Amino acid sequence: MPTVLPFGSWPSPISAESTTRSGVRFGDSLRVDGDDLYWIESRPLEAGRSVIVRRSASGAIDDIGPDDFNARTRVHEYGGAACIVSDATVFASRFTDQRLYRIDAEGMVTAITVEPAIPAGVRFADLTVRGDWAIAVRETHHADTEAVNDLVRLDLTGASDPTEVASGHDFFAAPRLSPDGTQLAWLTWDHPDMPWDTTTLWLAPVTPTGEVGQATVVAGGKDESILQPEWSPDGVLHFVSDRNGWWNLYRWTGKKSESVYRENAEFAVPHWIFGSGRFAFLDDGRIVAIPITPTGERLVVIDRGTAREVPTPFASYQSTLAVRGTRVFLVASGPDVATTVVAIDVDTGKIETVRAPDGPPIDPAYHSIPEHIVFDTPDGPAYALFYPPVNPEYTGPPGEAPPIIVEIHGGPSSSTAARLDPEGLFWTSRGIGILDVDHGGSTAAGRDFRRRLDGQWGVVDVRDCALAAAHLAAIGKADPQKLLIHGGSAGGFTTLLA
Repeated sequence: MPTVLPFGSWPSPISAESTTRSGVRFGDSLRVDGDDLYWIESRPLEAGRSVIVRRSASGAIDDIGPDDFNARTRVHEYGGAACIVSDATVFASRFTDQRLYRIDAEGMVTAITVEPAIPAGVRFADLTVRGDWAIAVRETHHADTEAVNDLVRLDLTGASDPTEVASGHDFFAAPRLSPDGTQLAWLTWDHPDMPWDTTTLWLAPVTPTGEVGQATVVAGGKDESILQPEWSPDGVLHFVSDRNGWWNLYRWTGKKSESVYRENAEFAVPHWIFGSGRFAFLDDGRIVAIPITPTGERLVVIDRGTAREVPTPFASYQSTLAVRGTRVFLVASGPDVATTVVAIDVDTGKIETVRAPDGPPIDPAYHSIPEHIVFDTPDGPAYALFYPPVNPEYTGPPGEAPPIIVEIHGGPSSSTAARLDPEGLFWTSRGIGILDVDHGGSTAAGRDFRRRLDGQWGVVDVRDCALAAAHLAAIGKADPQKLLIHGGSAGGFTTLLA
């Protein structure tokens, strides 16, 4: 029989130290190279160093590069896509100096870009490789002007300097070579636009030695956000567009864009970091994708315009995936499943754990399973996840409701995700609930929902968080005299204004 104690005072075995130790973060760079799988993980016990990790066909898992190599780029400051692999050779950006390095199969590290005049002032990200050359995003910093972004061709031997192949826009992203290497697609946008509002998709011919020809606009422009250009195995350019109000899948026929699959769901996430992807191609041309809606995320296979859900025990997925055969590699989690690198066979349903978090697992008796909350705002419904207090040893006084922490995500264009978060369980196991809010401006409910924050940042988000807390109190799930609010980055801005 659980002991009755005031909410918020329950003893718990989940310590601050244990939440930190379990905090290995899996990055945005899942890569398949032959039979090997590569990813980046950030380790709290190594001062947050981003480590390139490889699992070979034998199942052996090894770190790649020297013990002090921190694989992280600062292009657009948020970085992402800091490494790529080609024929067992890794090309990666090193955080300390932002130069590109080649790490060969024997572990030898060689710089392939020069030391810039301004320390860490020339940065590279999001490489696409063809033989001994690559196309990458470059960001060049100057002492007295804004940083300049462009696309460059890189000599992967390091014998010659990078050569500019596209310029003239404030931001570049997602250069992608076609399977035969003859075409290059990429994205641009300019101030004052954000990439989830307005982007442009470009396409240009490419010579065998990497010279890029005259570019033409394929899609995008005013009030259309294009994300994740991707080539199918047979060389057809696909991308995500929100032209119908949701980030859905399209392809370029060579003459026009046409819909591949439509659903009131988001098949992309806002471009804060390079390398984000919510869809990929199986070898036979089918598409594996991760749509997001206000009720959660799913893994689906799209074949000739029809989507089939792949049943899994997971409720959320990071925006990175890689494919080999019929297996898709993902970073997945759920409210009762720790964040893990997994392989899922989309035809058989077989799931393999590739890499689990460090440290002992948290006793499932302390898992808090969230409830989906819909609450009213002047702009229409908004959404949240409520994690109630859970501790098998204790319960609150009869007739009382718990204190809650209103949790605000960053962005502010990000979204909540149902996952096993040790930091959250630190609080719920002590008798404090968590209300994780998708305020107006969040991603998961279409373009109109995202645009609720336009010109109203610091107003709509604050209002919606207050309304979410009031709703939870009104239905008896929160003590209205014990409401807290917490957030980081954009969520910290909302917290301070609240």
